[in-house]
Amino acid sequence: MKKQYLLPGLALLGGAGGMALRFWELKAAFDPATGLPLYGVPATWVLLAFTCAFVLLTFFLSRSVGGQDTEELPAETAFRCRTFPYLLLVFAAGLLVGAAAALYLKRGLSEPGTMHVLRLVFLPFGMASALSLLYIGASNYREEGKTAGSIALLLPGFAGCVWLMLCYQGWARNPFVLDYLFLLAAILSGLLAHYFIAAYSFAKPSPLPICLFCSLTIFASLIALVNSSALPERLMLLSQILYFSATLWAFCGNLAAHRPPAEEAQIEISPPGEATITPKEETP
Repeated sequence: MKKQYLLPGLALLGGAGGMALRFWELKAAFDPATGLPLYGVPATWVLLAFTCAFVLLTFFLSRSVGGQDTEELPAETAFRCRTFPYLLLVFAAGLLVGAAAALYLKRGLSEPGTMHVLRLVFLPFGMASALSLLYIGASNYREEGKTAGSIALLLPGFAGCVWLMLCYQGWARNPFVLDYLFLLAAILSGLLAHYFIAAYSFAKPSPLPICLFCSLTIFASLIALVNSSALPERLMLLSQILYFSATLWAFCGNLAAHRPPAEEAQIEISPPGEATITPKEETP
C-alpha cells in the first residue's frame, strides 16, 4: 500500500472498528433503566485495549512515514494536493464548521445561561475557522503555497479551544468520564494536530506529530460520533474527520514523493558485448 493511503486508511478502519466496539459498550456496559455504568463488563476493557493498540500501531507507523529527513520538503509544498477529492473534503469540512457555528448561535439565543454566552462566542471563531479551511483548501489545490506562515492555519485551532470550553460546560456535571472520554480525546488531538500543522508552515517542521495526531483525531472523532447527541457537535466531529483525512493524505503523499533518492551504485556495468576500458594511472 502506498504511504499516502496507509495512515488515513488505518485511521478510518480503526475508527470504524472503534465505533462497533463503542456500540457494544453502550448496550452492554450501561444500565438501560438508569443509564449508570455497570462495572466489570468486558466491553469497556476491550474498547480501551483496542484504543491502546491503535495508538501504539499509529505511533510506529507515523515514525516510518514521517521520520525521514524533511529538509527537501519546504512548507510551501508540504500540504499541496492537486486532486479534486482533496478540495471537496476540505471544502466540506469548512462548510460543516460554519453550519455548526450557526446552530450553536441558534441554540444560544434560545437557551440563556453560561452556555448561551459561549455559544455566542463560538460564532465568530467558528465562521473564521470555516473561511480559513476554505482558503487552505483552495490554496493547496492551486499549489500556490500561500498558506505557509499564514494566520489562516491558526484560526481553526482557536475555534477548537472555544469548542473545548463549550463542551466542558456539559462535562462538568457528568461524573462518568467514559461518557465523554473520546469526545475529549478528539478535541485535544485535533488541537495538537492544528498546532503542529501550523508550526510546520512557520518553519518548524515536525512530520511525526502531524501524522500521529491527525490519525488519532480521525479515530477518536469517529468513536465520539456514536453517542454524540447534539447536531452541532456531530457536525464539528465530521468536519475534523474530513479535514484531517484530506490533510494526512496530502502530507503523506508529499513526504513519500520527497524521500531522499537511494544512493547510486559506484560500480558501472557495461552492456553485453562491450568492453569497459579503464585508463591506467601513470606512476611518477
